[in-house]
Amino acid sequence: MTYWIIALAVILIFFWGIRIVRPTHRALIERLGKYHHFANPGFHWIIPVIDKIYRVNVTEQMVDAEPQEIITNDNLNASVDAQVYFRVKADEESVKGSIYNVNNFRWQIVNLARTTLRNII
Repeated sequence: MTYWIIALAVILIFFWGIRIVRPTHRALIERLGKYHHFANPGFHWIIPVIDKIYRVNVTEQMVDAEPQEIITNDNLNASVDAQVYFRVKADEESVKGSIYNVNNFRWQIVNLARTTLRNII
């Protein structure tokens, strides 16, 4: 009877640890809070509770830089709105950079776009 319970527990842990990375994503796997390895699309097995997976979308995405009122060089008011298209490269270093180097890369891109628009106009 105990063998059945142990076998059932092992099977449950095995299936609980299966993760799928879709073709449009790449993933980083951390073990106990430290970077462990990079995951390409496909099936991956992680140790439940010990490993954590972070997925990053590598397709082209659009973010909206909210409309803002700016003062032009000739002291006129103008309202500027913009959309920014971006994508994270699918290589390991770019995915690691999008997770570890900035707190929220989408928010950083919007702020960079707004600052650049303000400086241009």
